[in-house]
Amino acid sequence: MQLVISSFEKYTGMLGKFGIIICSMLFSFATVACQYYYGIESLSFMTKGKASKALYTLIFCFVVILGAIIPMSLMWQISD
Repeated sequence: MQLVISSFEKYTGMLGKFGIIICSMLFSFATVACQYYYGIESLSFMTKGKASKALYTLIFCFVVILGAIIPMSLMWQISD
């Protein structure tokens, strides 16, 4: 990521640097939002209760926060 930012900064100045940062943030937010939506829709198909949706939302929010605070090496070990 640093190489991409440096390259854009070299040829387009600070605009390129901030453009890459903003695009990365938007992409990550959209990815999290889409995964939540896909999960809720799948759960809605399998179950009809509102309690399961509430539980899914709670677990999803916990996992997102946990993923933001744990070290990257631990996250890769968990995912493998």
